[in-house]
Amino acid sequence: MRVPVRNKISIINRHILSILWTLVLAFCATACGLSSRSAIIYHNLDYPSPPVEYANPSPDTLMVYKFLSAPSVDNLFLTISSGSAEGSIVSQHRWQENPVDMITELVLRDIETSRLFHKAVDQWSSMRYRYALEGTVRKLRGEIINKSAKAVVEADVSLIDFEASRLGKKIIFKKLYKIEEPSVNESPAMIAEAMNRAVRRLSKSIREDVSASILALQSGETETSSK
Repeated sequence: MRVPVRNKISIINRHILSILWTLVLAFCATACGLSSRSAIIYHNLDYPSPPVEYANPSPDTLMVYKFLSAPSVDNLFLTISSGSAEGSIVSQHRWQENPVDMITELVLRDIETSRLFHKAVDQWSSMRYRYALEGTVRKLRGEIINKSAKAVVEADVSLIDFEASRLGKKIIFKKLYKIEEPSVNESPAMIAEAMNRAVRRLSKSIREDVSASILALQSGETETSSK
């Protein structure tokens, strides 16, 4: 049985239209995916290293433990609150890496480059050390109150001496740092930049307190040994 030529042409046309429609759908899906991905903005915590700040570094080694994060800290999305206690994530603005890990790395880097200690290492090092710095980031977010935006960073930080003669002196200090840094405006990008400046201030405050505590401790040890 022969199929009329007109029917053959109709079948071919329908087949071609089906292929073209599939290609159009595939192109739209790809374009939409690329558009969605390009809309995502990733942020880093980074700033220039400090100069050498200490002419006589402590001869001991400091280990910086990986900082922990409180449940309220989002390790993926930038968080901004507008008067609410909890805050809300900004889905299109994300962290390039875990922000608490970046804070740990910056604190360690700054201690190294400032020459606060003869040697500063991370917690994966096998090197012997006397002092350890540990911390928990309690808050890391932007806040907008009365059309005024700022970055807020809060962290509990402790300095521990593992060669203390008495157990009561093992924790040299424990302090809650609260840093607030004004943002240029309410945009997530500017708030992320303000967070960079806030982390820089946090790192500097930690170095200053560690330096003062080590000097006081060494002074006490010198007095004790001279008696």
